[in-house]
Amino acid sequence: MSLSSYLPFMLLVLVITYSPGVMTLFMLANGMTASFRQLGMILLGANNAYLLAIVVFSLGLDSLLQQNMWLLQVIQIIGIIYLFFLAYKQWNKKISAEPLKIIFNQSTSYFKLYISGALVGLSNPTAIFLFALIFPQFIVRGENEILQLVILSVTFLLLQFSSGSCYALCGRMIQHLLVNPSHQKRINYVCALVYVLTAAFLIYKL
Repeated sequence: MSLSSYLPFMLLVLVITYSPGVMTLFMLANGMTASFRQLGMILLGANNAYLLAIVVFSLGLDSLLQQNMWLLQVIQIIGIIYLFFLAYKQWNKKISAEPLKIIFNQSTSYFKLYISGALVGLSNPTAIFLFALIFPQFIVRGENEILQLVILSVTFLLLQFSSGSCYALCGRMIQHLLVNPSHQKRINYVCALVYVLTAAFLIYKL
């Protein structure tokens, strides 16, 4: 995998993991009441769920692509369409100034936090589509595919963990920014632009 392919992937994942979404807002809401250990259990559950999803999708897609190479191009086209869909959705995202709902407190058990983090991770549609549609587009067939998958996976997991940590630790300050309509609009427009640029890059690679 060349640096020219890795950098667009890292930029895309950076935007996906740090833009307000299912996991980031979940961490933000609970970062104001849960302890550091409790927040760590939530992140551990989510990252374990993401890792499981990566393994399942990778094994399934690899066996399919070995038998039907034309599926790779189909996946690439669907992935590009999905990025444009994300851009459209982000650009037109509804602005809300409502406060976030706090779910957990200091008395919540570690097990419940771990399971909740895992369920939120598995129910995150953007992450699931990322594994299924975007990962294959940045893997060069014929080279060390396992190493490339490890690099992409570690990149995603580290950025996801760091974004969840940042949202949780800076909960009060970030919430004040996110409930500001003008700030929400700027964030949405920047994210939409990155999605479009990444889709354009993938079209260029076809």
